[in-house]
Amino acid sequence: MEDMYSRTRLLLGDGTDDLKSSRVAVFGCGGVGSYIIEALARAGVGEIAVIDGDSVAESNINRQLVADRTTVGQRKAEVARERILRINPDCRAVAYDMFYTAENADAIDLSHFDYVADAIDTVTSKLEIISRCRAAGVNIISSMGTGNKLDPTRFRISPIEETSVCPLARVMRRELKTRGITGVRVLWSDEPARAPLTSDGEAPVPGRRSVPGSVSFVPSCAGLIIAGEIIRTLSAVPILCFMQRLMRSRGKCGGAAVRRCSFSSKSAVKRCKVPQKVYDISRDAKVLRYRTRQARGETERIRSGSAHDAEVKGFSANA
Repeated sequence: MEDMYSRTRLLLGDGTDDLKSSRVAVFGCGGVGSYIIEALARAGVGEIAVIDGDSVAESNINRQLVADRTTVGQRKAEVARERILRINPDCRAVAYDMFYTAENADAIDLSHFDYVADAIDTVTSKLEIISRCRAAGVNIISSMGTGNKLDPTRFRISPIEETSVCPLARVMRRELKTRGITGVRVLWSDEPARAPLTSDGEAPVPGRRSVPGSVSFVPSCAGLIIAGEIIRTLSAVPILCFMQRLMRSRGKCGGAAVRRCSFSSKSAVKRCKVPQKVYDISRDAKVLRYRTRQARGETERIRSGSAHDAEVKGFSANA
């Protein structure tokens, strides 16, 4: 029987149920954040918290899903919450009408969430969110600059240490390093920022010298890329792909076999002829352990939390 998840289930399988029990907080409902929220809602995430203290302006209509002629002047967080419920009435959507700062940060318990998406502009608030997520052991992905850009194909996700070109990423690298925080996953672009033309009267937000230029197809792509990273992680999709790449690099399966493998198919392990091994992939006390058994041709998943920033800690043969 078809439902709103039927097409998603064809790709994510049982991961669709994992999404229904997942909780995600999204900071910012702008050009990036509104598309993160949209994709999470349509994928069936069970709880979405939206944090934004701004109102919809007419200048937002060119790029933000919360903005149209009927919502100008309304509070962004509440507009986003209502949109989530129109898409998925079963989702628990919560709106926080606030600008997140160190002074009011205690109003939101970040340890409640499986994943946090940072799509705001203010450096001090971004640092506060990242610091608190790390302290709570919660997965976070942070968006770097998307303004003054025209090529969405140059967006990528990597640890903050691998970023370049982006001025916001440069500041965040420096500030995170002084705080001893490393390995934060961020979305960034290596496209040099274009110089915006003179603004026609719009005042820049606090902390900016000028109003950044933006178009419909750049921040939207950034938001969808971030949402994809979150959804694949919460549904445990990327792990087998990683295992396939690792096995190919060790000569355990051929390239053709890897190309035939789907992300989450149990038969993928059998086709790749992956030997019996245990992979421990951990980050921030979040562990996903995948045990593949060639003889039975199945994958046993043991899940303890979510593993967004998964890094290989090693593997050991299972006797």
